[in-house]
This record gives sequence, C-alpha cells and structure tokens, in this order.
Amino acid sequence: MTITQQETSALMTEAQNGKASAYQAILEYSYSIIEKYLKPRIVNKEQREDLTQEIIMALHKARHTYNPEQPFQNWLLSISRYKTIDYFRKNKDIPVDFSNTEPINAWFIKNTNFEEELETKIELETHLSKLTEKQQKLLKKVKIEGFSIADAARFFKMSIPNVKTSIHRAIKTLRSKSNE
Repeated sequence: MTITQQETSALMTEAQNGKASAYQAILEYSYSIIEKYLKPRIVNKEQREDLTQEIIMALHKARHTYNPEQPFQNWLLSISRYKTIDYFRKNKDIPVDFSNTEPINAWFIKNTNFEEELETKIELETHLSKLTEKQQKLLKKVKIEGFSIADAARFFKMSIPNVKTSIHRAIKTLRSKSNE
C-alpha cells in the first residue's frame, strides 16, 4: 500500500474520530511499515510477528496521542523503535545481528518517498556541522541512532558523565547558534 504523508495523517485523524474503515487502512499500512522495519533486525519470523503485534497494540493504545500536525510515519517509527528496544531488553537471549541494519533515520528516508524527510536530513546535517566532530558523533549515536548513554560511553571509551556533559553542551551550542 503506497500512500502519502498527508493521506496517512488524514487517515489517522479519521481513525481517531471513530471511522472504522480509516482505522483498518491505517492498521494495514502500519503493519507493512513495521514489517519492513523489523525484518533486518529480527531474523526469526515468529519473534518478528510477536513484536509486530506488540507494536500494533501499542499503536492502538497510544492512538489518542497522535498529533495530526506531525508526520504519522515518524510517530509510528518512534513507537516501533521503543517497543523493539523493550523487546530486546526483555528477551536478552535473542541473537541480534546489527551489522545488516542501518539507523532508523536512514531506513526511514530510504523506505519513504518524502522529499521533506530528505530536506530534514540535510537541515540536520547543516546544524550538526556547527559542532565539533566529537559532539556530532555523540549526538548521532545517542539522539539519532538510539544508543543509550552507557552504550555510547563504551563505544567512545568515555565516562558516562563525560558523555552526558558533551551532549548537553552540544545541544546548548545548537540552541544558541539556531537563535542567531
């Protein structure tokens, strides 16, 4: 099913207002997006299906929180990302191969045809270029790729407080430079 960003927002708004056919369409669309997102991350089909159902249930429970002024796909992938992280935390025995996955923002841009997403990525890179290389790498790992502070500290061989301080300073720098 190929639908535009405006159509998904409109469908979700109709679903929030109780239109059953819109809700069915948004669930079908969401299912296909979630499957594409999970396939390279979870090899086992049964486990992938279990997680897909958990994400669909989370979408159902959180549907009242969707803001129609924001892109539906971003909202859906945020739920998917957090539910995937929770799933891996609960099921630590699941073998995971992250070598064939890409960060969520790269996956999303590759799997959508929205020019806005590309513009956002370019704008993000422009803002990040105002930071030091160390700050850029830390922000990308933690805020974009979803690494925890502890994982980023291990990855960059830094202390947790040092990572937190660097990220805080990077965000402070971005805010001050964006207000200029």
